[in-house]
Amino acid sequence: MPRDGGESVEWLCRLEELDGRVSRIRDSCLCPETQREVTDELGFPVRDWGYRLSDQVLDCERAE
Repeated sequence: MPRDGGESVEWLCRLEELDGRVSRIRDSCLCPETQREVTDELGFPVRDWGYRLSDQVLDCERAE
């Protein structure tokens, strides 16, 4: 996501497939530990939202 003059990972989802179809979606946007572990391994910067969406994040998303 481009934000504040740079890019970072803000949302992390894992899709699992069974017989060519999506069977499960695991959303890790509110799990900063998982986000940091994955982005550190891949070498990407991360901007986590903590454990819940703040009013500031929700306002920012609504504005875009």
